[in-house]
Amino acid sequence: MNILRKGKVFTTYWIENSKKEKVVLKLINCEYFSDSKKYQKILKQFQIEKNILKLLDFNFIPKYISSTESCLCMNYIEGENLKDIKNKLTYKEKLDILIQLSQIVKKLHNAKIIHCDIKPENIIYNKGKVYLIDFGSAMLDGEKVGYIQGSKIYSAPEIYTEFVRCPQNDIYSIASIYNQLIEEEKKDYRIIYGGMKKNKRERFNSIDKILKILFEIRRKI
Repeated sequence: MNILRKGKVFTTYWIENSKKEKVVLKLINCEYFSDSKKYQKILKQFQIEKNILKLLDFNFIPKYISSTESCLCMNYIEGENLKDIKNKLTYKEKLDILIQLSQIVKKLHNAKIIHCDIKPENIIYNKGKVYLIDFGSAMLDGEKVGYIQGSKIYSAPEIYTEFVRCPQNDIYSIASIYNQLIEEEKKDYRIIYGGMKKNKRERFNSIDKILKILFEIRRKI
């Protein structure tokens, strides 16, 4: 097996199946097997991820193939993550990535799914197309989580203090990515001010508001 990413809780690998196609295996790290309490919490969230991927059937996110208690098998998505290539991209490419990302998140929100961990490492770019991966923190809108998860810089402040998830969590993350990705002299602060308010109730209430501004900017290039 070839390691794609080793995290604190999970490690993802790619292998070839019997048809010589690449697939991804996501496994719980073995050190958690001996801690029953932590393992059960991880299993609960892992099952939510599996159920969400089974439920969702649209392009540009991982496709569920199969699973066991401690393993999830998905299709392999070719490309590079945004963290690794952000300094090679043109301004136009960055805007197109942000637009496509926002469109994916709009579909998730329409399905009442909150991703909860949108960051450059979880955005794959390949031949002009954007894919959003790693649904390990995803929850249904309004559902209570079992434990706190987040990513520095890109997670909304309330991720660390509240146990109920909402669209404003993802809106903050997209606005934060915009803030980090776009050069200072080209930033449109409507996205930053509207998407990154500390108080989620003062934030944009829909991803459509970010999309509207991004399309407006894109048309002017």
